[in-house]
Parts: sequence; C-alpha cells; structure tokens
Amino acid sequence: MHKLEARGLLSAYWAADTFPISTEQVAVRELPMRGIIRIQGLASDPLFAAVIEQVLGLKLPEACQHLIAGQRELVWSSPREWLLFVPLADEASVLQTLGERFKGMFANVAPMSDSRMAIEVNGSQAEKFLAKGTGLDVGLGSFPVGRVATTRFMGLPAMITHQSSGGYCLYFDVGFAAFVFAWFIDAAKEFASVQKLV
Repeated sequence: MHKLEARGLLSAYWAADTFPISTEQVAVRELPMRGIIRIQGLASDPLFAAVIEQVLGLKLPEACQHLIAGQRELVWSSPREWLLFVPLADEASVLQTLGERFKGMFANVAPMSDSRMAIEVNGSQAEKFLAKGTGLDVGLGSFPVGRVATTRFMGLPAMITHQSSGGYCLYFDVGFAAFVFAWFIDAAKEFASVQKLV
C-alpha cells in the first residue's frame, strides 16, 4: 500500500506571492493542516462523555465553546456534534481508539481533515478586519476567548473560534480556497500596505 502524504499549505498554490499577510494592524496566515475528527453523540449520555474525557483528556465543551488540552482541541459544532483537532500524525490512532470505545453506543466518529482549511487572524485591528466579512460581533464582550460560532463569512459557511492567544481562527471548506485567499488579500489593503511575514 502506498503511503499518502498530507497536502502542504494551500496558499502555496493559490497565493504564493501574497500570503501570509502582515500589516501594521493585522496579521493573517494559513495554519498547517491538522487532523480533524467529527464526533457525534449525546452529551447527556454519561458513558459517551466519560469516553471523551478518558481518551482525549477533555470534557465535552458546552454549546458555542471550545476547549484545548496540549495539542488537542475539541470544538462544539452543533447539538450532538463536536470537531476534534489533533496533530495529523495522531489522527489515525485517535480515530481508531474512539471508534473502538464507542462500539455499541449511540455515537460515531469520522475523519474530515481533507475537507477544511484554517486561517488565523491576529493584530490590534483583528475585530475590525473580521467585521468586513461577517455581521457577527467578535468583540471580547460578545465573543470571549473560548467561544466558537458557525456563521457566514464573506458569504461562505465558516466556523470562527476565539483563541487563547487573543487571535481568531476561521475554518472554511477547502473547495473555496482560491476565493478565501483573494478575499483576505483584498480586505487587508485597507489596513496597511501588505507585506510578507518573515
């Protein structure tokens, strides 16, 4: 069997000369691909919750929350569904372990790493920058650190998380990559002359 290699940064294909972006007020970069596992089950089932905590070292996040432990991040996606982000090298083993522990339970796991791309936005004007793409109020008062929302950003379905670093991470369907990069590059022009990050 051939060993498959993970894709590189999509920006290398769609925006090699203009991405990542660094201005005086905003920094935007694509995050390297991580393993993503969709977990479905009932939060009200104590056995389901116990398996999550035992295997991942994380409690189930409540609605609109995400939790991080080391290199693992568990994000509430919708009622009865969470997304688990892990190092790509750990995806297969975590997927197998969860699948085995969930046997006989009303629960399911599925890999979806190849379907998403992640963009990180930081900087003093990150909130104003994001307001160009969404009507969602991402200010600290309405969208504190640890919050997650599934919304529309620049007209596309997107998930936004407020990270402990103070920055934001946005997830899009990988099929929209070219449009996503073009939008971010254009939107950043308002904030300063665009320069490559060092």
